[in-house]
Amino acid sequence: MIVELDVNHQQALGVHFDVEPINDSVFMIVAQSDMFFMHDYKSLQSTWMDSPMDIHQKITLGEWFTTDYFSFRLINPSNKRSLTAFKFIFSSEDQLVSQFSNIRVVETTGASILNLALTCTNLNKGVDVLNSLMAVYLQKGVERKREVAKNTIDFIDSRLRSVHDSLQYSEFELQSFKTSMGVQNLDEQAGQWYVKLETLHNRRQGLSVQLNYYDYLKKYLASTDTIPDIVLPSTIELTNPNLKNQLAQLIALYTEKSQIKSYSSQSNPYIVLHRSKINNLKTDILQTIGGVKQNAVYELGQIDEDIKRIEVELKRFPLAQQHFVNIERRYKVNDALYTFLLTKRSEMEIAHASNVPINEVLDKAKAEKAARILPVPSSTYKSALILGLLIPFGFIYLWLFFNDKIESIEGLFDITDLPVMGQILNNKYTNNRVVFEQKESAITESFRALRTNFQFLPNHNKGGKVFLITSAVMGEGKSFISLNLASIFAENSKKTIVVSFDFKRPKICKYLGYDKPCKVGLCHYLTGQVSLDEVIKSTNITNLDSIPVGEVPANSSELLGMIDEITQLFNELRQRYDYIVIDTPPFGSVSAATLLSTLVDVNLLVARHRYTHKRTLSAFIDSLKQRGLTNLYLVVNDVKTNPLNYLYGYGYGYGYGYGYGYEYDEKKGDKV
Repeated sequence: MIVELDVNHQQALGVHFDVEPINDSVFMIVAQSDMFFMHDYKSLQSTWMDSPMDIHQKITLGEWFTTDYFSFRLINPSNKRSLTAFKFIFSSEDQLVSQFSNIRVVETTGASILNLALTCTNLNKGVDVLNSLMAVYLQKGVERKREVAKNTIDFIDSRLRSVHDSLQYSEFELQSFKTSMGVQNLDEQAGQWYVKLETLHNRRQGLSVQLNYYDYLKKYLASTDTIPDIVLPSTIELTNPNLKNQLAQLIALYTEKSQIKSYSSQSNPYIVLHRSKINNLKTDILQTIGGVKQNAVYELGQIDEDIKRIEVELKRFPLAQQHFVNIERRYKVNDALYTFLLTKRSEMEIAHASNVPINEVLDKAKAEKAARILPVPSSTYKSALILGLLIPFGFIYLWLFFNDKIESIEGLFDITDLPVMGQILNNKYTNNRVVFEQKESAITESFRALRTNFQFLPNHNKGGKVFLITSAVMGEGKSFISLNLASIFAENSKKTIVVSFDFKRPKICKYLGYDKPCKVGLCHYLTGQVSLDEVIKSTNITNLDSIPVGEVPANSSELLGMIDEITQLFNELRQRYDYIVIDTPPFGSVSAATLLSTLVDVNLLVARHRYTHKRTLSAFIDSLKQRGLTNLYLVVNDVKTNPLNYLYGYGYGYGYGYGYGYEYDEKKGDKV
């Protein structure tokens, strides 16, 4: 099936036409587009159309289908039945040329043979393009040579007309003079002078032809950017070999540019390069013409002086003889020039009639010689396998590279040398008193491991140990750690009290689940309103008491400045309890923990798994060290355990360390 377009009608470019056969002679045409170009194949101009086109039309085979946007018909030259649906689009000349701009030309080493190759998706189309390209290339070379020969013949004809008139006049003048004066012969001496004079005039005539050709070249090179009409220097007797070579190079460059331009656009780098070379060569040719023309003018002046000198000598001869010799000389000069031009014209006519391509196609493009380059199944499978591996690994690598949160124990060791006292597993229960209510759970075991690690600290057996729990930012679980750490100490039959110094967001009272609100607490004790016994509240956990914050006054930050009262509080609590756990606000929000840290035995910093940023934690630890704080330890909270991402190993002071590599199975009651 062939689609024939009407070149006298504008066509819509880039619009997909779907052709669906209904029967052997009727087809359904469907085309839809919102924006497209209208192209005129005669003027080669395109116009933008910003209007929708929606075509659903049945057409008959062989009949023209014409609308405002296109005009074409379907023909079936083979008359074979075809019920296969297909698609087509209209393209401009530049678009079609760009589709075949990837022709590769490879020169055979040691021979004047070029191999042409084309990468395409349609095998038969590629074969036709290569064969047609070579046929057009050979025909274009012949036409170019014929055009050059024709232009040369036209130039010679124009010169012949001028010389023919002069020859006729001089011939008539010579015959008339002979008839009227009866002059037939010259003496020997006069004859020698006239031979020299004739030679000079012949030379002068040749120089005049060359000067005319130089003027013709200058005018032609300055007025046009093409070369097909130029007269070749081989048709004119030029004595300057440099000019001949330059003109030959110029013609060769124009030929190459024309060949490249036939299958490429104006912006092709090779066309731009050839245009630059042509302009530079034109400049050199004009300079050469100026030089040779100056030499010719100088030589012409010398010839004129010699002619004047000989004419002075000839004045001694009788006037009749002198006049006869002048007439005969002009006749011979015109006759010689006319004969020369006729000879050149005959040569050009022979060349015009016998032009053949200078190149030859040794082997045409054939479909059976094509090789499939894409897609290669093995390469496709390899690429898919490589991409299937690289993409997930690349994603994981980028995620790890840009993820600044704590993911492993090694990540902590990269930013600090503080000992890690323990790792608290993720709390999957709804309550926060996991040590008290989930005694056999894995998270409770992690708190027992934390308690065990504290036994290796210096002076651990000394009574009244004060633990300060804090963190860098909110949400890292310090209140949760405080309550359950105190509960795990109490479980070991140690009298323990948890004291809430978090005046901003107190949570201990809420976690313990008191029936009545904790209206009286630490704030009232520090201000002297109540005694210590009045703020200590017992809990339903054996050996565990608490001191809640109470109702927080507006000036709660000033309470932290009561160092004497706080010191007295800690001294009294040391006398009554084995462990005192202090819940403080984050160091980054208020200065409570900073003031309290100098009064405690252990400063326990809470970092949350996949929550705390490494940069934040590193800056937090550096800030504490700059303030001169000691006894700093880390605990990692909310650790999520899974086969691909887990934390392991505990570290603590004095180089001791161990880890618990098991979890508790609550259904079976066994440790796995």
